Amino acid sequence: MRPYIVLIATVIALLGCTYGIIAAAENEHIAAKAPAIEEIAKAPKAIIPEPKFVFDPVVDGTQISHDFSIKNTGDGPLAITRVKTG
Repeated sequence: MRPYIVLIATVIALLGCTYGIIAAAENEHIAAKAPAIEEIAKAPKAIIPEPKFVFDPVVDGTQISHDFSIKNTGDGPLAITRVKTG
């Protein structure tokens, strides 16, 4: 009966070590993704003087465009990752 107790204790110890290794790896992964305090202080700030534009009526199929000005008045870099039309 004693060999089973030793075997069970060994398995429990190994599972505990594995959990500790996984938890440590997850913490390192989370820490790697977390922004540094310096990065938070250097946040971008987008200023769009004309956020909306209404086109005049056009013939169907006519290609039209409009340029929007975007100014970054913050301290960090501004990345535009998505544009949505209305």
